[in-house]
Amino acid sequence: MIKGFRYGLNKFWSEALSGDLLILSLSIILAVTSISSVSFLGDRLQTSMKLQASSILGADLVLRSASVIDPKYLELGIANNLEIAETITFLSMVITDDDNLLTSIKTTSESYPLRGELIVTDFNGSPIQNNGSPPTGHVWIEPKIVETLNIKNSSEISIGNKVLKVDGIIQDFPDRNSSFVGFYPIAIANINDISDMGVIQTGSRVVYRSMFSGSTRNLNNFINDIGEIPADIRLQQAEDVGDELGEALGESVTFFNLASLFTIIISVISAMMAVRRYATRNLLQASLMKVFGASKLFILGHQIMQLLLIILFATLLGLLCGYALQSLIISTLQGILTTDLPAPSFKPLVLGFVTSIFVVFATASPYLKILSQTEPIRILRNDFSINLSNNLTIYLVALVTMFIFLGILFQDIKLLSYILMALIFVTAALYAIGKILIILLGSINFSSGIGWKIGLKNIVNRGNESILQIIIFGLSLLFLIVLAETRTDLIDSWSETLEEDTPNYFLFNIQEYDIANVTSYFLETANFSPSYTPLIRGRLLSAKRAGSDELSSENLMEREANLTWQ
Repeated sequence: MIKGFRYGLNKFWSEALSGDLLILSLSIILAVTSISSVSFLGDRLQTSMKLQASSILGADLVLRSASVIDPKYLELGIANNLEIAETITFLSMVITDDDNLLTSIKTTSESYPLRGELIVTDFNGSPIQNNGSPPTGHVWIEPKIVETLNIKNSSEISIGNKVLKVDGIIQDFPDRNSSFVGFYPIAIANINDISDMGVIQTGSRVVYRSMFSGSTRNLNNFINDIGEIPADIRLQQAEDVGDELGEALGESVTFFNLASLFTIIISVISAMMAVRRYATRNLLQASLMKVFGASKLFILGHQIMQLLLIILFATLLGLLCGYALQSLIISTLQGILTTDLPAPSFKPLVLGFVTSIFVVFATASPYLKILSQTEPIRILRNDFSINLSNNLTIYLVALVTMFIFLGILFQDIKLLSYILMALIFVTAALYAIGKILIILLGSINFSSGIGWKIGLKNIVNRGNESILQIIIFGLSLLFLIVLAETRTDLIDSWSETLEEDTPNYFLFNIQEYDIANVTSYFLETANFSPSYTPLIRGRLLSAKRAGSDELSSENLMEREANLTWQ
């Protein structure tokens, strides 16, 4: 076999430039480019999210609750050599002389944030050196508040009973979406001003956060020291946030892999056609080699070496094209991505080689056996065709290999089963349609030499290739239709579950003494009376009623929720 490897290496470039192996190489390049571009992009985004998980959380570890957190946890953090910070976040109206705006008020301690960066500028756009919290009696606000309320430098705003001076504009800060209040423009005030504001009353929706950062060892010691925490406190760690974001992104990557799947399948089919022509053409050469004393291992080594070199060069070129494509995609997302993405890991490279090996093995491995086992008697018989039993083996190997590859790619047996069943059903239907078409065309008399009749005659004479082309075009259209439908199916399905008169505008925090005024306002301006639902914050402690085992109550036991008795 070693001599066969050497012979294949010497003959590679002359064979590689032949039409059949060139098509095989292009098929591999197309498949690797398609799958690696998605893999490169997803891998870089996942790595970036995990690296920035601490910045997203604002710390390495956070204790979060809807009620006041015991100060003992901060003391334990200090005892374990951890940096500590506190934030208290709630919704309140920011009031000026002329207008008001519902705002998310974040009161912070001076050490905030422990991870990430708080960027504050003055009204001229110059950066302000800050300690994470404005001085007592001052406040920083986001640009939306400035624009909406027409606030100038050193203007005063009221939050509850406290009048605060605006001397900074928030450009960026970590833990932006840490709770429901993240949907509103942010104002950052000193945590020592919260008592003077007087806005936190019984039943107020407030998020208390105690933040900790330090070495992994100190954090682990801290977790061991705090032991079992009360049910109303939630412990969040940076790696958990990174994993959650990574899982969400992973689902998106799976969707894009579905988009790449049809490219891979088309590549496999075109590769099968190219390898089949290559094998048919080389049956004579292999038979002549046998005449001159070449062994089965020599012929096998010759073919394997050529395929290995094709895998190597085509995969490298496909990976380069895939990386260039994802770089182009990232360049179009510069306005969305706020940081430079890290370099990709080796995972996309491995996936690229796995893809190319899959394409070659699925299409070429049966032909290697046929070529190596060919007999010199074929020359005397002038028989260089591949019989039906070999065809069945070829298709079976391709199907099994595809199943294994898709299992590696999607890692979801249920999704994989749906894909394979759909492919088998559609392929069988297209094959039946093609076979019927060939039979019908075969019944036509093509005796005259009119051009279109000659074309139809060629379709009949090359029946198998014609059917294969029908399958290719049919599968291509199928995947395009599936992707187009899937793009909006989730939103459309959700919309269909809603009734036509489902409310889509809501007012909350309406006090009982304001109900009459609000009702009167809507009757006068819109000629309708709104409905009211009383809400109270609470936590499900247990579910004891009949049938409660069927309820998904675990999530309600882990957090507080809005409850109503109507």
